[in-house]
Amino acid sequence: MKAACSPDDLLAVARRICAARDWRLLQYQDLNIGLAEFGRRMAATIQQWREVERRQSNADELIEQTVVHEYCKLLYEAVGRRDTNAGARAMIEVWNYVTPLIRKTLRDDDLAQDVGMDTLLKVCEKRDTVRDPGSFLAWCAVIAYREAIRTAEAHKLEITMTDLGFTDDADIEELDTRVSVHSQERPTADLDQAVWLAELEARIRACLHRMRHGAEVFIDLVLHELPTLDIAQRLELKPGAVYVIFHRARKRLQRCRQLLTDLADALGATP
Repeated sequence: MKAACSPDDLLAVARRICAARDWRLLQYQDLNIGLAEFGRRMAATIQQWREVERRQSNADELIEQTVVHEYCKLLYEAVGRRDTNAGARAMIEVWNYVTPLIRKTLRDDDLAQDVGMDTLLKVCEKRDTVRDPGSFLAWCAVIAYREAIRTAEAHKLEITMTDLGFTDDADIEELDTRVSVHSQERPTADLDQAVWLAELEARIRACLHRMRHGAEVFIDLVLHELPTLDIAQRLELKPGAVYVIFHRARKRLQRCRQLLTDLADALGATP
């Protein structure tokens, strides 16, 4: 994709990305937004990101991130209007996004269908707790993964961190001797969940102690569910750099096998 400069170029990119992902909300009049308004919103977001991050507004990566960011806002708005055509379409698009993630995790089509429906219900119930509508789909994915983990535990299915989006890396460092490989006890009625998560954070920091900002980014995104822009501003990084650090941290965590198991447990137990 070549760099886009003019408003027409921005809209062309938006059309192309939306068509490729079967995103159709811009076609629904009851959402009260058309391509022209969407283009203006994109331009405003790009300008804001450029001023804060000093990034070029015509960078391909930035433009694609902007399309996704602004479309997530549309999805968030439409899900709140379930009695409209746009609301119904938004639920279909959320379903289309989360069910492949669930199916990949559970490897069972029937269970994936059930968990998909549970995920949609949770999305509607918890919609008002979304901190960043521009990351709405990522927020939906977190709910989907947690529902999948609970279902896997109930059916005694084996789940690996690869199923949850963690990938193997041939260049992963050897297990750091500073990180304990002994199993930690699960939270009980006598051990507050906050204490458990604090201990988990400490172990993540120990595992990633050689990686600059790795622990902070991973903890803030996965455990605290903070918006990417907030993390970027606090650490004085570009949002793109936050994503890069996050993916590198995921790979490095493969050296801490027991930590990954406990992390999966914590995500499954977190409301």
